[in-house]
Amino acid sequence: MKFNLLPLTAAVIIFVFSRYVCECNDSVATSISGMEMLLDTEKKILMIFEGYIKANEAKIEILKRKLEEYQIENDRAIIDPEKYVTNPLSSFSLIRRLASDWKDLMQYIEADAGESFLTQLKTYTTSSDFPTSEDVTEAVKGFIRIQSTYKLKPSDAMNGIINGVQYDHALHSKDLYEMGSDAFSQGFYYYADEWFKASLAKHDIEDSEYIYFNFNKETILEKAIDNKFAQKDYHVALKYTTQLLQHNDNNEKGITLFKDIEQILAFNALRNITNEGKVFGEPSTDPETESFERGCRGDYSKIRPRLSPEFSCHFVTENHPFLKIAPMKVEVINVEEPYMAIFHDIVSDKEIETLKTLAKPQLKRAFVYDPESKTSIASSHRTSKFAWYSDTDDDLFPILTQRLEDMTGLSMSTSEQFQVMNYGIGGHYATHKDYFDEPENLEGFKYTSYKIGNRIATMLFYISDVEQGGFTVFPSLLAAVKPKKGTCVFWYNLKPNGNGNPKTNHAACPVLVGSKWVFNKWIRSNGQMFAKPCPADYQ
Repeated sequence: MKFNLLPLTAAVIIFVFSRYVCECNDSVATSISGMEMLLDTEKKILMIFEGYIKANEAKIEILKRKLEEYQIENDRAIIDPEKYVTNPLSSFSLIRRLASDWKDLMQYIEADAGESFLTQLKTYTTSSDFPTSEDVTEAVKGFIRIQSTYKLKPSDAMNGIINGVQYDHALHSKDLYEMGSDAFSQGFYYYADEWFKASLAKHDIEDSEYIYFNFNKETILEKAIDNKFAQKDYHVALKYTTQLLQHNDNNEKGITLFKDIEQILAFNALRNITNEGKVFGEPSTDPETESFERGCRGDYSKIRPRLSPEFSCHFVTENHPFLKIAPMKVEVINVEEPYMAIFHDIVSDKEIETLKTLAKPQLKRAFVYDPESKTSIASSHRTSKFAWYSDTDDDLFPILTQRLEDMTGLSMSTSEQFQVMNYGIGGHYATHKDYFDEPENLEGFKYTSYKIGNRIATMLFYISDVEQGGFTVFPSLLAAVKPKKGTCVFWYNLKPNGNGNPKTNHAACPVLVGSKWVFNKWIRSNGQMFAKPCPADYQ
């Protein structure tokens, strides 16, 4: 079965459009919602491009007719050249064609038939509707996260295979090259290797016209050599250089590099310097990241035994001491501290569409608090776009607020605003905590209005399904939650004594395929301890 591969398609559009740089403050690559607008942008560009081609096709037809006219005249003259030129009528016509017509024809050929369309195209491609070089960087970082977390193989991506699933879009050789080239420029040498290998493999099997746009096998090999030089992998650099010279023995860079590499290898041999068995540039992974990535791949289920049946899934009835709306389908993730549960079918499709409609035009790049600068900044630790809403922004929000209060038994009087988010290519949020530590993060408290208390609990709602990836993982608990439209994950961030619980540290895994929409609300303590005991105390 084949599926639509929006992230890869959007990435390709970003690579194409990024050749023209505009001054934009927000990165389109950090939100699938933002990238969907690129398709409309591309449609407008294609219409202009089509107009340009039609204008030139009309010009070509005129030139063909002139060629045919002159060819017929010349063929007639060649039969008896002397007779032709001795006739003053035909001889004058010959002189006039060569002295006048061909000059006019050359001017007509040199004139751009689609000049007005070309002007439109240039204007449009430098407008704010176009992605920037920043978007390319964001897109490549997203792919690197996917490549690292899910062990994505570029050799599969070039055939449209993602995590074992066949999709209806495969990457071209130039797409793969651009991925490797930008990864190289960002210092991701290990990952760039695989993209260059895939680009070379795809170039050998595809009938590409990119050669007309200054892209060929030499382009790939030259960059692949640079990447191997950066890794000091001179043996493979020499292999690529040999291929480059076999392809074009006059390539100046190849000739120079071949001599340089041979000298380096000879120098290393004299000093018995060997790199046998070395993996060049392989990124090191700390235990926390390894645990996080295992959860993203669904490996926690192999490590953590399932909860006992009495705690796994149940209906909440009106006899529950907290919950005021019933029945509700509740799936307990963790019974002991911290209490964590999933509420199923808690938001309707109509409510979800309202949230998305409200958020799409207002989405902005998500930020994180930076203790050093004491300001909020864009960070690779969090790649998404968000919008904030209070209860007065739409009739839906006070309804949701009341529902949350009924669900948890906690007062929403000091809760934060609703935050709606959409993730982009490889969109993620690195491992973090929702509560704040005082006094070590006192500035963070000030920034987030600590005067209304620490974050007792988090309520995270999924308002879209995600084809692949995008789990919410809790490494300390070996727990992972797959996004499911209409569900809500609830957990306590603080212990009953008011201290933060590090077991609640969590992360949003990179989105592999699909568009991940969520909204959340943090419940504040108003500077007090829990007003009521944790639900876990009642189990």
